[in-house]
Amino acid sequence: MSGTCTAVIDIWPFIGLASALTIAIIALLYLIGRIMQKSEFEAVAKKELNQFFLSFLIILGVLGLAGIVCNATPLIAQDIFARGDHFSVSEEYLNTLVYGRGLPTIQRLWLSSFILESLSTIEYSTILPLGKLKFSPGAVLLPFAKSISVFDSLFTILVGSIQAQLVFLQLAEAFALTLVLPIGLILRTIPGLRKGGSFLIAFSFGFYVVFPLTYVMNYAIYRQIDPSFDSLVQSPISPLETFKLSSDILLIFKYFNEFSILIPQATFLPILNLTITRSFIIIFAKFLSDIE
Repeated sequence: MSGTCTAVIDIWPFIGLASALTIAIIALLYLIGRIMQKSEFEAVAKKELNQFFLSFLIILGVLGLAGIVCNATPLIAQDIFARGDHFSVSEEYLNTLVYGRGLPTIQRLWLSSFILESLSTIEYSTILPLGKLKFSPGAVLLPFAKSISVFDSLFTILVGSIQAQLVFLQLAEAFALTLVLPIGLILRTIPGLRKGGSFLIAFSFGFYVVFPLTYVMNYAIYRQIDPSFDSLVQSPISPLETFKLSSDILLIFKYFNEFSILIPQATFLPILNLTITRSFIIIFAKFLSDIE
């Protein structure tokens, strides 16, 4: 979803296919009942047909609610972002963290470590009456170079975590409604699998609406902590432009300070986001299961 409230893949063919498959199964069950003169089969078929229409109405309600949330989010949070829906804003937020904050700092740390390690190998030798004396004035820089290298590796892991969250968001955007929702529609009309179907319907809504909204919330918090982040978001981001040579060795702690904001988003915030989404899915699935 890139600035619109339209799914990446058209969902109606998938829902139509699921509906046709479900109706075909119900019709076959009814036909078997008529042929075998088994009223039980006919009764089950009629009951499942009612369940199908009920499930279809639930699907329409879920899609309608998802559309309302998608269109209402920019109106409610105009002071946070000026364009896009909950997915595009979330993805823009994570992209800015990776390419606007993460990779430039990693590059500077790597270059600083490389320069310090090179300087640490400098040696000076002189010949004295008692013999040849060798000095290594740069050796004092080696611990600093090793420390920076460790931090660089740690921050690379953090950026990888944020990149993984971005991929997960994109998967939710692409498949929550087009794959999980139709499967939920089918399962909810099958006796014994209704709870599973209700769970999948709640799962699709949770990861299509609630999950990206948690990142919008994270962005709102980040914006209050770091007002300069808005200028990064508004600037076009090119991954190749982040790899610029720099020799700001003396400013490495400044970059540590700038990059420290990535630690929450790479560690406990995604856990919190998933916990909120999971709690919603469980409550919503129970609500859908109680609808008969």
